[in-house]
Amino acid sequence: MGWSKIWNKGQKGSGGRDLGRGRGNHRRCPAGIRAMTSAIAVCMVLGMAACGGKEDGEPDSGSVPENTSAPEVTATAVPAEPTPEPTPEATPDPSETIYGENVPTGKYAPAESYSDRAMVAVKAADGVFVSWRSYEADSDKITFTLSRNDREIYTGSLTNYMDKEGKAGDTYTLKASEGISVNGESTTAWNAGYQEFALKVPETQVMPDKAKANYTANDMSVGDLDGDGQLELIVKWYPDNSKDNSQNGYTGTTILDAYDIDIATGRAELMWRIDLGLNIRSGAHYTQFQVWDYDGDGRAELICKTADGTTTYDSSLKETGHVGAVSMASLDISQHPKNQEYDYRDQGSSGRILKGREYLTAFRGDTGEIIDTVDYIPARGEIISEEKGTYSVSSWGDSNANRADRFLAATAYVDDGTACAIFARGYYGRTALTAWKLADGRLQMKWYFDAAAGSHYAGQGNHGLSVNDVDGDGYDEIIYGSLTMDHDGTPMYATRLGHGDAMHVSDWNGDGRLEVLQVHEAPGAIEMHDAETGEILWHYKNSKDTGRGMAADIDPRYPGAEAWGAANDATFDCQGNIIYPSARPSMNFSIFWDGDLLMELFDYNNSEANVPQVQKWDWENLKTNVLLQADGTALNNGTKGNAGLVADICGDWREEFIVRSSEDAGRIRLYSTDIPTEHVITCMLEDRAYREGVAWQNTAYNQPANLSVLLSKDVKAE
Repeated sequence: MGWSKIWNKGQKGSGGRDLGRGRGNHRRCPAGIRAMTSAIAVCMVLGMAACGGKEDGEPDSGSVPENTSAPEVTATAVPAEPTPEPTPEATPDPSETIYGENVPTGKYAPAESYSDRAMVAVKAADGVFVSWRSYEADSDKITFTLSRNDREIYTGSLTNYMDKEGKAGDTYTLKASEGISVNGESTTAWNAGYQEFALKVPETQVMPDKAKANYTANDMSVGDLDGDGQLELIVKWYPDNSKDNSQNGYTGTTILDAYDIDIATGRAELMWRIDLGLNIRSGAHYTQFQVWDYDGDGRAELICKTADGTTTYDSSLKETGHVGAVSMASLDISQHPKNQEYDYRDQGSSGRILKGREYLTAFRGDTGEIIDTVDYIPARGEIISEEKGTYSVSSWGDSNANRADRFLAATAYVDDGTACAIFARGYYGRTALTAWKLADGRLQMKWYFDAAAGSHYAGQGNHGLSVNDVDGDGYDEIIYGSLTMDHDGTPMYATRLGHGDAMHVSDWNGDGRLEVLQVHEAPGAIEMHDAETGEILWHYKNSKDTGRGMAADIDPRYPGAEAWGAANDATFDCQGNIIYPSARPSMNFSIFWDGDLLMELFDYNNSEANVPQVQKWDWENLKTNVLLQADGTALNNGTKGNAGLVADICGDWREEFIVRSSEDAGRIRLYSTDIPTEHVITCMLEDRAYREGVAWQNTAYNQPANLSVLLSKDVKAE
């Protein structure tokens, strides 16, 4: 089979980015790509120390209590060093970019097109708080008329109103003077400060060792699955025996559900279910799912990694299809793997999956049925026996797939057409990313980048990623951590600061450019760099693995955003100056919640119950105030404290969060603000970087979606 590759030149810069396209789009993994694994293996395996990272089974430094002392900063801001241009004699870097052949570009299509203003009416202490969306297409002359039970109560240009006479169950109708909802839309006031939805919990599973796996709702995403201009909800169900890659043990299967939800009434109707099957292990690093309109037909699709046994079901849980050789109807998760064909779980007690075919599958958003399936690129390693489906995973850095099974995913616009699904593998050493188009009912490889261990670009990935147009050319780049990939599949730069757990991208200093705030395991601590060039703007480091970090504008006295991390107790301004030597806010998630343009924080109450909180940093007294505590609910993933989703999915420009009930595994709650605001801001989902962030938020260690602009740029302290 034909294929072409570009050896990326030199040790810095984009190398090879203008060399054009080659050949090699195939239904199965191209023979050339499969053969690459053997060549990469000779680059030798990097040990743990060489990668400068810990294994995830070790304690999470982000769980250190706020009052725990930490080493003081031992370095000052480091000025950027000039980046030398590679010379013609430079040794080619052992990384490659391979291009698909004749891959259709398609016509540009957004994630979705909205048909209403997603009005929401929240029961508040002072009545009912009603809010709705503003859109980019609205003129500055638009007005809105709001009625309660057919009685007009507000006319004006704001997108929110506190109805002090409103009560639960009241009907609100909104009419816009132009554009969307000019003919009106209605909603019903909630009974509380949240809306609750009842979901269909998967049945308990029994493992070969007789242990039981019970399910709770975990990561979530949204998309217009049926083309009606409204968002549906996708829920990933997690078994309570899920494992980190560093841990042995069987896990239950990972299950994805789609629900048609009515935010006004709390109705949630199951649309379809996908059981990824027993050959996909459950854990934070295994299943990253992307939801977007990839083919431009007006309906979102779901794309994720699959295996033999991945099975689709309709709303009645009747099987509609499967991936590979068998469906889950032919496999029994409680059986020992040696007793059934196509069960690729390790036959010892590890429960790891080191053999069998790996696939990437696109599913219809409206039915959950399979559109197309291809081999996952890259494969887990060199094929030892194609007949037995066995591979060597050593090129990734170990022999037990701890590193080989580190996956990331995102959605990006890499050309003038429809969006690509980005699926990646590896970041401690060998690093590989693939861009996929969904066109003519087929998944087609746009490009594939592979950096072997020893490459300048290897070992630079995070437990997450971001997608942003960093150079302003209209196309998206993939910020993989300390490595940034250009839209054409060639590396733009690597800062060579290595792996990290948290990263935030926006215009943090308000200069009109994007910056990356990142924390690192080694050399540790926290830094900010220019998203386009990789220039280090400032860097404070010590010897501590910095597992958490945050960037958000929380103090109007200082221009731009503030930043802080788990390495010490200090908080920095956007220039790297310490503004609070011994005070820092929580560092889990940011959220827009109250009425000003500063950012709020989303964390939990520091108890084992993981009760969610919306917090406001009191910059005058250097302390945290709790605006809302969502009692009766819980966050996921232990000290990581993740909501199912934090995003602007209804109401005005402030963000909502969805969390699971702590009392009933079958229920989730959606919370929306009840605080009035004088600011009218376009729905955040219309900011492409933010919308892409909502899509990748479920990837590995969840991070918040950020806008491409700093809303609070002109806010001054009063």
